[in-house]
Amino acid sequence: MKKTTKIIASVAVAVVLVAAIVTISLFKDSESGTPTTSFSVPSTTLLVQPQLTETESWFDWDAYINSLNLSTESESSTINPSDPTALVPSTGPNVVISIVYPSDYVPQTLPNSTTTTTEPTTKKPDVQMVDYKYTIKGDSVTITSYFGSDMTPNIPAQINGLPVSKIGYNCFKGSQITSVYIPSTVHTIDTAAFSSCLKLKNVYFMSDSSSVDIGDSAFQNCKALTTIKLPQETLSIGENAFSGCSSLTKLSIPESVTAIGGNAFSGTNEAFTIYCKQNSEGHAAALRNDLKFELE
Repeated sequence: MKKTTKIIASVAVAVVLVAAIVTISLFKDSESGTPTTSFSVPSTTLLVQPQLTETESWFDWDAYINSLNLSTESESSTINPSDPTALVPSTGPNVVISIVYPSDYVPQTLPNSTTTTTEPTTKKPDVQMVDYKYTIKGDSVTITSYFGSDMTPNIPAQINGLPVSKIGYNCFKGSQITSVYIPSTVHTIDTAAFSSCLKLKNVYFMSDSSSVDIGDSAFQNCKALTTIKLPQETLSIGENAFSGCSSLTKLSIPESVTAIGGNAFSGTNEAFTIYCKQNSEGHAAALRNDLKFELE
């Protein structure tokens, strides 16, 4: 009986000693922080989450961890989001992860975050929106004023996706522009649109087939005007439209013109000559106002 008791006691002591050795060994491994296992963990089962505050930048954690093979690491480890070989600590649910953001890293907003972000735009403002004031009526645009610095403006054919159909009342009046380019979308040059542009020398219509109405006093007192060719589909020329254009020596008036207002060419250069078709409205205006003309 005594012998049996001694054997049992010896076994118990051995068990205790083995347990103590294993415990000490595990404790040392834990203290050293040396990885003991390596495994892959889906993002849906990961217990470790970054501890972020509202003042820190969020980044796309799910996208990040889905690209990693996870393994145990010490709690002092850091993560570089741009390094696909980085290891995520998984020592427990309360581990604090220090995130090192590269200088070129662009943080993303998490779906459930309360952070408000403004989506940047790379779209630059259209030149016409900077240089012109305009109104929109129906499906067309009227330019009402120009305040750009370009002295040879190219009037836009469209603003906000709609055609520019009219150069409005007094739009360029008194401007220092020297030349102007008018798109084919423009069908009306309104009253006094370019009046008293004392440095305006050249008016270019970008299409010869545009249908255009030239309003009253549209180019009145443009004393430097020497070059203008009306489109072949010009419909009318208003009163005083070219009066006071003392440098203008010639103008071709298309057969399409059906009306020319009074004094449309008064005060032009002494050499001013109308080029027109016989029996056209241009021909009639030259005869009424005792102007030189050449039949085409």
